[in-house]
Amino acid sequence: MSKSGRSTDHPLSDVPLARAILDGLALAAERSDGQPLGTLPILASLSVVDPHAGWEALQLRSTYLAPQDISRLADPDLTPTALWEDSTLTASAAAALRTAATIAQRHGLLPMPVGVLVLGLLWDPRSAASRALLEESTIGHRELLDCVQDELLGVNLDLTADDGDAAPATGPARLGTWGRGDPAGGRESKQAEAIASAAFARAKAIERSDDPGSLALLIASLELCNEEKLTELLGSMLLDEEELTALLNELEGLQDSPAVDVLVRAQKRTEGELEAAALIAAVALTGSPRITEALRRCGLSCRELGAQMTEWLVTRMSPPETTVRVLATSLLTLASSIATSVLLVVNAAGSGEWVKVLLLIPVWAGYPQEGPLFGSLLAVVLGLLVSPLVALAQAVSVLCEIAQADAERFVRWTRTGVRLSLREQRYVTMRLISKRGRLMRMLRQNVLVQVRSRKSTGAA
Repeated sequence: MSKSGRSTDHPLSDVPLARAILDGLALAAERSDGQPLGTLPILASLSVVDPHAGWEALQLRSTYLAPQDISRLADPDLTPTALWEDSTLTASAAAALRTAATIAQRHGLLPMPVGVLVLGLLWDPRSAASRALLEESTIGHRELLDCVQDELLGVNLDLTADDGDAAPATGPARLGTWGRGDPAGGRESKQAEAIASAAFARAKAIERSDDPGSLALLIASLELCNEEKLTELLGSMLLDEEELTALLNELEGLQDSPAVDVLVRAQKRTEGELEAAALIAAVALTGSPRITEALRRCGLSCRELGAQMTEWLVTRMSPPETTVRVLATSLLTLASSIATSVLLVVNAAGSGEWVKVLLLIPVWAGYPQEGPLFGSLLAVVLGLLVSPLVALAQAVSVLCEIAQADAERFVRWTRTGVRLSLREQRYVTMRLISKRGRLMRMLRQNVLVQVRSRKSTGAA
């Protein structure tokens, strides 16, 4: 160990850390059985304790971590040379933590977010953490660091060799002629460059700034939409340029991602083939506080918009396929609804109370129009007004609907890299299945927006 100072023995001693990093290092130490902590055990522990949605997208674009990887892959230098609290670190892990500390301090990212520590763990392509994510991947080390910045940080850093003990696998973000810097090697098509230039220019005009944020870019991207079906889909989400423009000033105090960084991210995600839907998806997936609040005011979540726009792009290249799991759960849902209906009609006929047949309407107003809470309450009502057997059939139907929604959510996750909640999955499905479903969701969303607007006005 060096005698030059305490920070050599304790690489993160002088750096404020995000809570998830403290929890991740504590979990790695707990799992270590007294062995020096390496880069891969720390990375695996961070992915467990950090709920950030970017982990799924990162591993989807690289390789999924497996428990056996930790025992199978080792850092190039296992010498215990530093400490994290009472746990020793391998020389490779110590270098990784020092790199992360340098990046955090140089770029003003304090307290250090999880994404910066992950950059440090992956900085050396020979580290166990890097090899675990790259072994069966189609991307290279440079692209891996870019993915971390895209998915976990949401910002592109000007990384240089001075940031770590070894030269980085990625250089400064290279922007097209629409932004700051040089064209990105001429890889982008002329159409993509034209769309990026138009969107960036319009965003500058909307925000009246040479460095606009992602909300202004979202408004500009909506204005660029010229496909009828895409416009109809966006309309079903109640995304209106005028309303968002009004929110631009109202939410001025909230942090936003620079539009230029979002454009770089969009080009990377689409390999340079930009269009309006790709820009909208990139804006949504930044998840900046300003974008999150603007979409919340519209009755949307960032993941809903990001998933739908990404799926819009993916579906045009490869139509969705029905998996066995989705098909099986759909058939079970249908069968359970039929069983509930038959038992309800039989009970009504036997008792002569045909008014009970009206309960067929809510029975068939299940997924995706209604969620499991509605179905569960309906089961209680059926138990009180009809019979326990009908209530049991309805309860089984609710479980089948949950299984179906989860299966469809998994398919959407693998296609888009965005993992939705079950509620978000229902809303997205409603917008896609039919115009009737879109209309119902629009009406509900409109009510939600009005309620939130009144609350905001009352609070003001």
